[in-house]
Amino acid sequence: MLFMSAFRRNERDVIYLYNTFSKLMQTTTGGDMLNFGYWDKETKSPLEAQYTLSNIIGDFASLNTAKTIIDVGSGYSSPALQWKVQNNLLQIICININFQQLRYAIKNSSRKSIKDKDKSFIQVTKKIF
Repeated sequence: MLFMSAFRRNERDVIYLYNTFSKLMQTTTGGDMLNFGYWDKETKSPLEAQYTLSNIIGDFASLNTAKTIIDVGSGYSSPALQWKVQNNLLQIICININFQQLRYAIKNSSRKSIKDKDKSFIQVTKKIF
């Protein structure tokens, strides 16, 4: 915790830190999720563990009955995109400070054939009050 706080000085520093570690996570897992996943005896890879964790969260949140999900701090939006593919009626709103990650998420959502009306990607900056 102390190590991470030493680098988190402002919004730009946070974005730089996430860009650096995100690339490392993508390289080591072969995926776009920025979590360490859920490991059990059947889990064979980091990517499988990441999808398992995302599925557990989706089940816990009862996303099969939800209409809209807001993913704050969405990163590459991979969990939200996974939930959208699994639950066709779901609308996703992904909010993040990192424009690079949101741009990647927009391209990835198009590759997954998610309709524009079913997705929103919002970049936010600085606290306004």
